[in-house]
Amino acid sequence: VVYAVSYHGRIAAIEADTGTIIWSRELSSYTGMTLDAQNVYLSDEKGHVWALYRNSGATFWKQDKLEARNITAPSVHGEYIVVGDYEGYLHWLSREDGRMVSRNRIDQNAIDAAPLISDDVLIARSQGGVVAAISISPLNESAKLTKMEETHEDLD
Repeated sequence: VVYAVSYHGRIAAIEADTGTIIWSRELSSYTGMTLDAQNVYLSDEKGHVWALYRNSGATFWKQDKLEARNITAPSVHGEYIVVGDYEGYLHWLSREDGRMVSRNRIDQNAIDAAPLISDDVLIARSQGGVVAAISISPLNESAKLTKMEETHEDLD
C-alpha cells in the first residue's frame, strides 16, 4: 500500500500493484506524513496533528493545540509523535491519544524539517544551524505501575 498526501487536496491509501484507491479523504498537508504499524500521522496546513487508521483513513485522534506554529511533518519516536515548530521547539505527543507530553526548545530559530530517528535517538536541526540529538529511555514496568497508582490516588 502506498500512502500519499497533497497540499489543498487529499490523503489516500493506494494499492501498489493495481493503483486502486483503498480509501481517501479531504485533508491537506505541505509537510508530509509518517507511518507506524497501525496509523498514518500527518501535520495539516493549519498545524493540527492527525492520527488516521491505516486500514480505513478514519480519525484515531487529532491534536489542534499546535495551530499556527508552522509545524514539521511528524516523526515516530518510541511511544511518541514528535514535531518541530517555527520557534525552535520540539513537541512530543502520545501515540495513544495525541495528548501533549513534553516540549523542548533547541534553538530560537525554526525547525523546518521533520526530526530524524535512528534507533532511539531523535536528531533535529534548526534553521540557525543547531543540531540536537535526544534519546529517551522507556520506563520499566514497575515505574509505569507506580506512576499510574500516583495518578489514580490524585483523582480520588
